[in-house]
Amino acid sequence: MAWVAGLAGLANDRTPATEPVIFHLCRNAAIKSFELSLETIGKLSRKALEACVGNPRSVDALAGPPCQPQQQGA
Repeated sequence: MAWVAGLAGLANDRTPATEPVIFHLCRNAAIKSFELSLETIGKLSRKALEACVGNPRSVDALAGPPCQPQQQGA
């Protein structure tokens, strides 16, 4: 049972300097995952609509202009 106490000590052995780095890595990974999912959903939806409508220009009119990613620091 001594090894359990050792593992608990390791779990709580985080320095304040490393916690923000881990937080930012996880946050950035979650954001990138969401962006990829959103992009994939948009592409698949466009293909499905084009198959149903038959006219790609009418699908483009529904979607509107593509969104441009904002530049950080601008």
